Amino acid sequence: MARRDAQAADAQAAKVLQVDEARGASDDFKLSEKLQALLSSRLEALRTAERAVNASESDRVGSKGAVTEALKALRERLKDGYNHIKAVPGFQIMSEQRRAAFEDYGWEGGMLGSLARPERVLSLARQVAAATPSVTPTEAQYPQALRQHIATELARYDANSLMASVGGRRGATVLRNKALQELEHALDRVRFSYCAASDERDATSELAKIDFQPIRRSAQRRLKTEGTG
Repeated sequence: MARRDAQAADAQAAKVLQVDEARGASDDFKLSEKLQALLSSRLEALRTAERAVNASESDRVGSKGAVTEALKALRERLKDGYNHIKAVPGFQIMSEQRRAAFEDYGWEGGMLGSLARPERVLSLARQVAAATPSVTPTEAQYPQALRQHIATELARYDANSLMASVGGRRGATVLRNKALQELEHALDRVRFSYCAASDERDATSELAKIDFQPIRRSAQRRLKTEGTG
């Protein structure tokens, strides 16, 4: 995949988020919290991977160290999340809600369990962004600052995990291409969301605001934002 593909996807995702930020909560084209969070995390993952591609040959030992440190930090931040739910005062949350919050974040049976296996740590960390919007009451949701710490450490892990085993520019390129594909999938989901928001479907002019080409029906005039080619 050409680097300009990654740059184009980055620019479009950034524009989507900028336009969405300006939309009011009642706007039919406002993205869901889950989709907005997904797009944000995948854009950050692509940028992290792209920085790795642009960097000189990575030192495999350094990459292994970064992976180790990221996992260590994730373990601590996940414990913070577990303890946050546990510490919500009883007058703010019912016992059923507390159990549900634990389950939503992946703490089966409300138990912390062992965080020794990297697979479990990564699974719990990746679940945070998608789970948070559905957790009630809001007091039981992981705080925004904590979610950002987890997202940052996940990006650090993802940017170094392949290089730790493969090493060099080849590993970084593989990771960048994977991150690009995942971001493009998220952008496709944004387009589908816009198409579903009105009876105009894929002809809505709102698509042009986020650099998607609306479908022109026969005799439909060209939008100012559309090219002539």
